Amino acid sequence: MQGQQVSAVPHALAARSPQATGSEVAALFNSRMLVRHRPMRGTVHITAAKDLHWMRVALKSGYSSWDLRHHTQLGIDSRVIDKACAVAWEEIENRGGQMSRADLFDAWTRRLQTKHLDGAPQLRQWCTWLMYATMREGAIVEGPAGKNQHLFIDVRQFPACDSAESGWVLSPDDREGGIAEVARCYIHGHGPITVADLAWWAGLSKTVAAGAIHAAIEADPSIGAFDLADAGVPPRVIEREPGAGFPAQRSSRRPCRPPRRGMRDTLLARL
Repeated sequence: MQGQQVSAVPHALAARSPQATGSEVAALFNSRMLVRHRPMRGTVHITAAKDLHWMRVALKSGYSSWDLRHHTQLGIDSRVIDKACAVAWEEIENRGGQMSRADLFDAWTRRLQTKHLDGAPQLRQWCTWLMYATMREGAIVEGPAGKNQHLFIDVRQFPACDSAESGWVLSPDDREGGIAEVARCYIHGHGPITVADLAWWAGLSKTVAAGAIHAAIEADPSIGAFDLADAGVPPRVIEREPGAGFPAQRSSRRPCRPPRRGMRDTLLARL
């Protein structure tokens, strides 16, 4: 679930779990069962802590050109990121296992080299991009609820992607398997969907998204594929918006296999 606005997170989670209360949601964060991170598109999401590492490994193939351009402008490289991770871990431990964003930024400013930065605005930019990088590398994550914020914690306490305790056991060499599981969960939670929907939501190319959907269909017989035309979508709309998401008509029609032309005009839904 997306979770950009901190104050709305308890309400959004409670709305999806009618028996839950806001205090129970806060308790899940404070007990480190839920975390707030950026597994895809740089957008903040709420996930179970046990899903943190396998989702991070599956969905992050490398830094984007946008990331690298900012890193170059701000003097951030792998050595700086490694030092930022080490400082964060030490500071978090010294503060009882959690710390605010302001305290984290202050620690980096005090303990890392910042003389190359030009004034407070660029310093804050530098800290912000370091925060994104250290989260991406699997060093820190936002967990326990604070005052209109979530506090940073050390993620080394959470199950590795290939451990038995992971929410999905994923070998670091099998990103495709993890992406297929993301696709399967997305179809169950958001279906009906198309390739374009998954590609946008997960920050994937349409080719990768199509392959993940094929794998999800093979792994989960409860997922059916429907041609958009068969679902009642006018041809002119399909031609104008190939791969866009349209609701399938609920019926007893049998699921069809994806057409040979690919999945650009195919709708996926849980049966």
